Amino acid sequence: MRLTLQLLSVVMSLVSAWLWWRASRQPPPTSFEVRHTGELDQGFQGWARSSARANSWAARCTALAVVLQAMTKVCR
Repeated sequence: MRLTLQLLSVVMSLVSAWLWWRASRQPPPTSFEVRHTGELDQGFQGWARSSARANSWAARCTALAVVLQAMTKVCR
């Protein structure tokens, strides 16, 4: 049981690291163009939504990895 929890924790840590990396990618090169209406272009808006979603899931995966590690300590 302890080994299973440790393996799941490692997997969740790797998934969260990938999600953090994905969320920290650079925005598209034309992302800061402001239209005459004052809005940012669609590329930047899509990047911001994608980055926020990846950050949210990365935080959840990190929290789950921490809980799994804590459960590993309890299951001694």
